[in-house]
Amino acid sequence: MKHHPSSLLFGCLLALCSFSLAQAQQQQSVSADGFNYTGWSTGTAPMNAVWSANTGNVPSIVTNNPSLSPSYISLANGVIDANLSRTMTTDWTASINVLNTAYSRGQWVGVFNAAGTQGYGFVWGDNQATQFGSQGTVWITKYNVASPSSLTFNMSSGVTALTPIVASGHNAGNTTSAAISAPFALFQLSWSAQTHTLTLFVDGVQKATYTDTTSPYTTFSRIFLSGNTSGLFDSLSVTTPGGASVPFTTYEAEAATLGGGATVTALTSANLVATGTADVPMIEASGRAYATLAAQGQSLTFQVTNAANSIVIRHNVPYTAAYNTRTGAGATLHLWVNNETTPRQVTQIVYTTSGTNGGAASQVLSALSLSSYHNEAAKAYWEETRARISGATLNPGDTLRLEVDAGDTGTPYNIDSIDLENVPAALVQPANTYSVLSYGAVGNGIADDTAAIQSCINAAQTAGKGVWIPTGIYCQSAVLSVNAVKIYGAGMWYTNLINTYDPNLSSWGGYMGFTLSGSGAEVHDLALDSAALTTRSSGQPAFDNAAGATNWKIQNIWVTHSNVGCWMDNTSNGLITGCRVRFTYADGIHLDGNTSLVTISNCHVRGTGDDALAILAGYGTNFAGPSHDNTAIYNTAQANWGASNFDLAGGYNNVISYNYFADSDVCGALAINIPGAYHMYNTTGATITGNTIVRGGGDLGGQRRGAIWIYPDWGYPNTSPAITNVTFDGNYILNSLWRGIHLYNGDTQGSSLTFSNNTVDGVMNPTGDGIDVDSIFVGTGTFLNNNVTAPGAAYHNYAPSTFTGSGSGNVPAFSFP
Repeated sequence: MKHHPSSLLFGCLLALCSFSLAQAQQQQSVSADGFNYTGWSTGTAPMNAVWSANTGNVPSIVTNNPSLSPSYISLANGVIDANLSRTMTTDWTASINVLNTAYSRGQWVGVFNAAGTQGYGFVWGDNQATQFGSQGTVWITKYNVASPSSLTFNMSSGVTALTPIVASGHNAGNTTSAAISAPFALFQLSWSAQTHTLTLFVDGVQKATYTDTTSPYTTFSRIFLSGNTSGLFDSLSVTTPGGASVPFTTYEAEAATLGGGATVTALTSANLVATGTADVPMIEASGRAYATLAAQGQSLTFQVTNAANSIVIRHNVPYTAAYNTRTGAGATLHLWVNNETTPRQVTQIVYTTSGTNGGAASQVLSALSLSSYHNEAAKAYWEETRARISGATLNPGDTLRLEVDAGDTGTPYNIDSIDLENVPAALVQPANTYSVLSYGAVGNGIADDTAAIQSCINAAQTAGKGVWIPTGIYCQSAVLSVNAVKIYGAGMWYTNLINTYDPNLSSWGGYMGFTLSGSGAEVHDLALDSAALTTRSSGQPAFDNAAGATNWKIQNIWVTHSNVGCWMDNTSNGLITGCRVRFTYADGIHLDGNTSLVTISNCHVRGTGDDALAILAGYGTNFAGPSHDNTAIYNTAQANWGASNFDLAGGYNNVISYNYFADSDVCGALAINIPGAYHMYNTTGATITGNTIVRGGGDLGGQRRGAIWIYPDWGYPNTSPAITNVTFDGNYILNSLWRGIHLYNGDTQGSSLTFSNNTVDGVMNPTGDGIDVDSIFVGTGTFLNNNVTAPGAAYHNYAPSTFTGSGSGNVPAFSFP
């Protein structure tokens, strides 16, 4: 996609750029450039403010060929380079549009170390008109030169071809003698840090791959472009993996166009210090900001970038009984598209909780006892409404407007964000399955279908079949037991299981969801919701398991208003993937004691009342041993209103990699935590790598916790150190609230902690340190090649008598007393 708002986007920090979670899912932006410059060294946006002329000629900016692209560069016999926004030590992908316009020429692109002497890249050459039907040839390269001045457009030394030449595949039907023609070819070069493998794609097709076993490079900080006789380049993007790959795009309300007097409230350094993380809606909002529609005629307009036929609105509406959609009509909000003369629809805003200021204050606080904490009183401000959009599908370039019109009486409407999704058709019944309709289920949202669904499950187990739950709303009044049976729904927008156990809707019976047992139980493609009021103090998780369950799978499930989304313990060999968890009263996805070989992947968790994701290792009579060898990878956890985005508490050999964590409320975004109040095994041998942590940290107990918060209290077997041999490598920690990495507590030790290749970029607290060892911390740590930018110290050891730090290669250099 063309990056056009600013030619100076290259090297931008996430905190300074407006971006949707579509850009933050699966791949995190390191640097990007749409080449929207006014000239190399002229005008209001000169290219040489970002790029440097390395060797040969400088590029020209082309803006008079909109059929190809509104703005791109033509580089003739020259090499230019730019610094990436951060050093990469984990996996990465470099994407760029390239076009050759003459024969006997070649363009190359490389990703290099900070010195500009070692790197990997690709070449697109076209030596003759008939070679591979005028497609040109491509191959992967490795560079090793004494200085960047040796990198030239026609270099013959210092570069090694790692793969054979192959046809590019671009314009494959062109067999004439004409030059390679528009459109641009999309080149993507990816790097796996674990396997040292490079893979090259052209127009989405893999063309070459190579595993470098001979002195592979490990750090990457600069990018070089080389053009030979009018080589054309456009839309550069360098990314690292992180976060869930989801089918929706999230648009932050504060980035929308405000109409009619709509306003934005956002967390800043000033109001952070003034209020701490006190009970205000912006603390629990994604992006720590939201927009308000306070009167008729006020609106938010979003520029649509993805096809969509459905919407999720994350909102806060002051509570009244009339707006509780479990008992009343609910508030409404108008949705308009483009310049249409009538609204697409009047969307009913779902509000399901009671309390003050739109949150579940009175109910939740009594259960959590949070009101006694310093500057902290979680209120569960944000609820979500999901709806299909009537009429034609929205397309990129359309505008969508949320507006307060006549009859919309729920003001003020606080809007945090919207999700836009193009929901596909419902799935069809798989082979070898029994339908619950054949066993008496109705799916009309009125009849209690629990017994019919359970009868179908039991019959399927006996016959060795699966279970099919088609499109419908199925009322559930008891937990469904699934022993070695596979259950399939029509999709999370189509098959809905709703708990309505209490006929008066005044309290929640807690009877919802599934208990998995045996070997091979699976649940796919449906949504679970409690349609009765809930509290944290009671209730059933949407998913749990009987002891010994193994080889299970929970896939493509949407959970909301449950106590916990998934709580699994005493189990092994499981997979939780593709799930969405919203507004739980406790944890989103939780693995507890004696759990092993379970993977949590590609899940998107938002607005939970405790840890969004957690791997714990409780000990006691309920658990035969610690949790171990579990993996959380490619997940997004954001805007939980209690605890952390991720909590690792005990166990061994657990891995947390390539996740996106943001906007934790009261605690550190990523906590390595042995809490003395709970019985946990010690934590050892964990690997924390490649995660992106944005706006992390909280002020629970007045501790001003860092985005990464390490708290070793007494673990089992009550020997020190409680946290040991944990590696933090290649994590990107951006715009933390109070401090970046925070080592806290002195009751026991955090020993042999390794921090390598991490980037701490920005702290909102005007005096906040990048890496902070609290005065009571006890232990040892090694710090290698970390890059820290913070208003306070890059590294500050407040416990020189009890904590020993060592290391090298940190920028700026760390002082180890």
